[in-house]
Amino acid sequence: MANERMIYMLKKMRLHVISLYNRVTWRMKKKPTVKSIDETLDYILEHHCSVSRYGDGEFTVMLGVSCDGYQMCDTELKEKLNEILQKPIKNHIVCLPDIFGDLSFLKESSLIFNKGMIAGSGSQWLKNIPSNRIYYNTFFTRCYNMFADKTNCRRWFEKNKEIWKNRDILLIEGEKSRLGIGNDLFAGAKSVRRILGPAQNAFEKYDELYNAAINYARGGGNELILIALGMTATVLAYDLAQAGLWAIDIGHIDVEYEWFLRGATDKIALNGKFVNEVSGGREVAEINDPVYENQIVESII
Repeated sequence: MANERMIYMLKKMRLHVISLYNRVTWRMKKKPTVKSIDETLDYILEHHCSVSRYGDGEFTVMLGVSCDGYQMCDTELKEKLNEILQKPIKNHIVCLPDIFGDLSFLKESSLIFNKGMIAGSGSQWLKNIPSNRIYYNTFFTRCYNMFADKTNCRRWFEKNKEIWKNRDILLIEGEKSRLGIGNDLFAGAKSVRRILGPAQNAFEKYDELYNAAINYARGGGNELILIALGMTATVLAYDLAQAGLWAIDIGHIDVEYEWFLRGATDKIALNGKFVNEVSGGREVAEINDPVYENQIVESII
């Protein structure tokens, strides 16, 4: 028992030293500059650029760690996520979480979470982020739950909707995500087609997803590819941009919009939709929606 107690105390002390070291080096190192949500949305609306977004999940995989069963760490995925940061391409932007400066915009639970991420891994993140690039804001799609002041949220959602207004959408999403079903998120789009991918470990099907996107993309100036597949979306948006297509990693925008419509004060499970971040959110009931079923052009599960 005494030995177990000693081992526990040594582990706790080690974690404390690592956390202290990370906090000190975080303060000392140069941070990337991240544009505001409005600047990000305005840039996308003006330039019709493709978008890859980075959050704690992407950086976790880049450090060689799997993400709670949502995405196993994969050497090719890790290398690709690093490539996107290191090799800019035309008409494509990289978004980072806006956590490198003042965090007072965050509500308490989000503030605690992000401070914990910074203390645990922040200095390692900075090693992978070139300081000579302009970065945009990952939170342009995560524009509700984390904010202490929610007065701008409706405007941000409406700006997002302007991106795909009157456009043909090819939506690449997890099999149970069902973006826009039961709400008006895509009501302004001209048309919606869907390619379904795995709800978890989507990168295992990457080549099939990429080929399906190329196969079903109509091309031309009116079509937009929206991708909601975790860090697979980060990579897919980049590769599709290189193929001359307009592709945006849209992330959790639908669940954020659902929480906004409900006035939710915290992350909650949503009936009929996969929500990987909450208890019970991965237990998804089947739905009977002919409109949704008719939008599915391919399923890669």
